[in-house]
Amino acid sequence: MRGARLTAAVVALAVPGAAGATTVSGSLTGAKLPKKGKGVAAVRAIKVETGAIEGAKRTRAGSFSLSLPPARYLLIASSTPFRGRSASADGPPVRVNVTRKAKKKLKVRVKKKQRKKRRHKAHRSARPGFVDVDYPAIWVKRFDTSQVSAEWRVMGKGMADMLITDLVALEPPGCPTGPAVVERERLDEVIAEIQLSNSPAADPSTAIPEGHLIEHNMIITGRLRTDGDTIFGDAQVQDLRSGRTFTTTASAAKDDVFEMERKLAANLGQIICFPPPPVTDVPPPATCGITRQACLPTPAGPPKAYAGAVSGSEIDPITGFKLEWSGSVTMTYTDRHDHGAGGDEPPGDYWWFTPTGGSLHVTLSKPPTTDDCTWQGDTTIPITGNGEQSSVRADSGEPEYYLLGGFGPSDKVTYTITGPDTCSGTQDFGLYGIAYLATQRSMKSASTSLAGDAATPSDPIATQVTWHWSLGPQF
Repeated sequence: MRGARLTAAVVALAVPGAAGATTVSGSLTGAKLPKKGKGVAAVRAIKVETGAIEGAKRTRAGSFSLSLPPARYLLIASSTPFRGRSASADGPPVRVNVTRKAKKKLKVRVKKKQRKKRRHKAHRSARPGFVDVDYPAIWVKRFDTSQVSAEWRVMGKGMADMLITDLVALEPPGCPTGPAVVERERLDEVIAEIQLSNSPAADPSTAIPEGHLIEHNMIITGRLRTDGDTIFGDAQVQDLRSGRTFTTTASAAKDDVFEMERKLAANLGQIICFPPPPVTDVPPPATCGITRQACLPTPAGPPKAYAGAVSGSEIDPITGFKLEWSGSVTMTYTDRHDHGAGGDEPPGDYWWFTPTGGSLHVTLSKPPTTDDCTWQGDTTIPITGNGEQSSVRADSGEPEYYLLGGFGPSDKVTYTITGPDTCSGTQDFGLYGIAYLATQRSMKSASTSLAGDAATPSDPIATQVTWHWSLGPQF
């Protein structure tokens, strides 16, 4: 379908919503949508007066529905492949004047391929004024794709589009900061629409007030990178109001970009909605004194990784079901924050690490019970990382720390069932959701090496989980 264009038939229905909103719904037609797992199509609505994105939805089946307060909007649809030689371009914007009355059908086009086209730009000297707001006004920039293979480089815009769609959904009471996502890719067209509505050629009664465009005060930038069969999304949040910067990382299998983006959006939402308090009382670095029996120097910089042995078990005291694991784990340095990953660490400077290597030998067993069935199986699981974050305090020779690592979606143990005929055969036991390493709370080390154990609270009828670890810094 070379040259075909994806269009969206849009109907604005007078269906009351939150604060008198109107439901704008429709479907995408005209060209093939990306197949499941191969790309994403989406529609977003930009409020012309403020330049904020008031609604955004992804669509796989081609239909969409947005709840929009009465106002003038530019509706834009897009289609982004996860792989390919060329990135898709957004379709031309379509004016939608949302009121509480039903609207006729409109069409919003989405170009199948990027084509160079001269775009009308508003004259910068005549731009309407911007206003500062006290809540997060977020500009999501295109992601850097220089560290991924050529087939993935079309995802720079697609990653930003997917994050925009998810971040637009952040609102009170789930997100107390009440953020807004502002449009910057199509800002010139928003400004041109405002100017057109205020020109002598337009009906004065339809003029859009000037001077209400929201100035961004938070910028999200990021990059995509691949390592073997894993894709990583690294993002940085720059808060222009406080001058603070936060970083976060998420990862998933290369064939599951949605999962990686979902994790990254959740991490960004946590930073935006619940920003950690600034560090105002950081203790000075430890020094040698007459009351100390040993002088422990403060680390000079982050180690490349922490690596060592881990082991653990999960036992059901009722059924006798037992899962055991042991092996080695490498956690690579990713970020630096003014708070720990666990949440209960004291204020300070923290290095963050994520699992990237190693392997665990896992055994599963269950003795016969009333059904006389016995389970037995074992396997070796490579550690690839699933976005978990661990942290080690950077400004102390006796650091507080928090550790976390979990099995991935594809990790499993194949076990054999023996006993009566009804018990014979083999099955798979999924390990996803089980933590192979968890300190449960903030721990404190006597040196820069980390060693200890943890367990779930003792309960005679609850599954008991234990963890053991001995990790050292790798420079």
